[in-house]
Amino acid sequence: MIGWLLMGIVSAAALYLLLGAYDLRVFALLWIVALLPATLLASALSVLAGSLAGSRRLAVIIGLLLLPFVLMLVGMGIPTFFSAGGLIDPIYAMASSIAPTPAQLVNDVLKMIAGYAAVVAVVWVLVWGWMRLREAR
Repeated sequence: MIGWLLMGIVSAAALYLLLGAYDLRVFALLWIVALLPATLLASALSVLAGSLAGSRRLAVIIGLLLLPFVLMLVGMGIPTFFSAGGLIDPIYAMASSIAPTPAQLVNDVLKMIAGYAAVVAVVWVLVWGWMRLREAR
């Protein structure tokens, strides 16, 4: 999380140097709404699936093999997350031609985050069940 926060600060500074003044509220909102859930999803799935491995090397390989799955899940959420800028100003609803209402945006973002949480819960239950079966033998 510290690395994620530092990357946000460095990215904001780099964008300021490259583009000049911009709306930092939109940058912060998109960073928190779009990148934080993806980061937490990737780390949660990597740790859970990596717990099945017998060595750290295999756990890292499992985590890397999960990245396409995580990227697919994040890709499905791009229109939802990048429309979140519409909470600040309708012009920032980048992924849609008709700006949704703030209630719709919040509802869509919460649904996507709930979907991510459901994926993590399913993986957790599968890993937990596998560990219990292995322990029972």
